[in-house]
Amino acid sequence: MNYFKLVANTTRHQAEHIWRAFERVNQRIWATMWHMECQLRQCYQQLLELEGRRHKGLALKAEGGPDDREQPSGPGTAAACGPETNPSSPRQQRVFLLHRAEEELAEVRNSCLDLQEGYQHFQDRYLTDLPVLLESLQEQRYRHALVVEQMDDHLQRHRNEIYHFLQSLVCTEEKMAYLSYEQAKEMWEVMEAFKSRLARLEATQQATQVEVTTRLWSGPREVLLRFMSLLLVLVCVVLACVSTVCSCPLPPATWHLRTCTVLILLGLGALAWQKQHAIAATDWQVWVPSRWRLDAENSRPPSGGPPGAGSLPPPAVPF
Repeated sequence: MNYFKLVANTTRHQAEHIWRAFERVNQRIWATMWHMECQLRQCYQQLLELEGRRHKGLALKAEGGPDDREQPSGPGTAAACGPETNPSSPRQQRVFLLHRAEEELAEVRNSCLDLQEGYQHFQDRYLTDLPVLLESLQEQRYRHALVVEQMDDHLQRHRNEIYHFLQSLVCTEEKMAYLSYEQAKEMWEVMEAFKSRLARLEATQQATQVEVTTRLWSGPREVLLRFMSLLLVLVCVVLACVSTVCSCPLPPATWHLRTCTVLILLGLGALAWQKQHAIAATDWQVWVPSRWRLDAENSRPPSGGPPGAGSLPPPAVPF
């Protein structure tokens, strides 16, 4: 009962220590009981030996009784015998030994009774504690089996979790590898597209630069040729007008008028020449930078359009 009270108020680790302590106490009790049983057997053997000696002493005493009775019939003979021939001294020794053996036998019997009582007490205590100990041992075994089963369940659960975690980790690694491969492939395709687009843009830029330079060199020549042809046409028109005026038969009164008309026409032609030269020079100075800017803007790559969309040549400006 004390063991159950201690186990009920303690933990598993302390219960193991208490169980070991009770085991040691049980072993000591068994050792004490075995020692007492050995002493009881020795006392029982001594008791048997003493009883055998007692029987022998009684037999010797019975044999020596007639001799004691015959001694008073001869008083003269007893006086004649000395102390050496007196048989009373060994008899007294035997009686003394018998009394001593009886006392020892009584002591041995008392000690045997005490040992029997102690042995019976220990046996009763052992028999009363044995079911309790067996029940506690069975309970400990059941608890141990339950703890082992729970531990196995926890271990299996942890193993399953580790297995699923490893599987998810492998799947994640495969997904990451596939995604990285796809991203690298897309980046490579984009890089290739940008490279081809840059190559096209460089080619179109070179073509536009060549075209712009050729136009810059050919534009002034064309303008100059057209301007010269226009001047020649104007001169021809003026000369035709002058020749027609001069060929017309007019009276002498209109000579001054004709002269003034010719001078006015020549002045207007000179003024037109000056104005035409000034307008052509200013228009040329403004037209060349604007043309250069227009070609440069057309040669730039578009921000969101397809490659080569900005490489079209600019429309020709009519002169």
